Amino acid sequence: MRLVALPFLVLLAAGAPAPELREPVSRALIIAISDYGAPPPDPRTQASRAAYRALNAKNDVPLVRGALVGQGFSEENIRLLADSAATRAGILAAFDQLVKDAGAGDVVVVHYSGHGHQIADDNGDEMDGYDELLVPYGAPASFVEGYEGELHVRDDEVGAFVQRLRRKVGPAGNVTIFLDACYSGTGTRGAEELPSRGEPQPLGPPARPARPPGEE
Repeated sequence: MRLVALPFLVLLAAGAPAPELREPVSRALIIAISDYGAPPPDPRTQASRAAYRALNAKNDVPLVRGALVGQGFSEENIRLLADSAATRAGILAAFDQLVKDAGAGDVVVVHYSGHGHQIADDNGDEMDGYDELLVPYGAPASFVEGYEGELHVRDDEVGAFVQRLRRKVGPAGNVTIFLDACYSGTGTRGAEELPSRGEPQPLGPPARPARPPGEE
């Protein structure tokens, strides 16, 4: 019985189709916010909150897109998220979609042009007591007691997105992030390592006094 079954199994294995190899794809996400709109009022008092000033981020779009196309990116794989579409929810959804679409060996570029800001660190990983922020459309530029960054995007969230994306593309893939914003120097890293430039007034006090570099 064994002598009959073994050749039959070998023939089945030999006739099975080889797994289809996936061709790597070049993908990009451009986030450009020029018009920030009016933020919602303070939910407790309904008082208006300050808006971020307008920028010229829209000027970056044709330049970045043209550079990507020149490097072989197809237009259909370049997504643009601009102005009112680039809310916190919109940005995080675009991050999730990019991770979902990415595959092994892909080349992925993310470009952000917009405001950056700081807010009290919420997990103890910043030496100066502040998290860096991407500023989505409609986020408030002024602080009210109790605000915890619900309409902003923290650097920890950006870093987690980058790590998810890197795991998805694997060692043969490539992930490049451009952050054209204030405080972008540590936007994808952990602890504060370099001095930053940007808005002079953070969104509230730091979570703790600043620590000298190297101090635990």
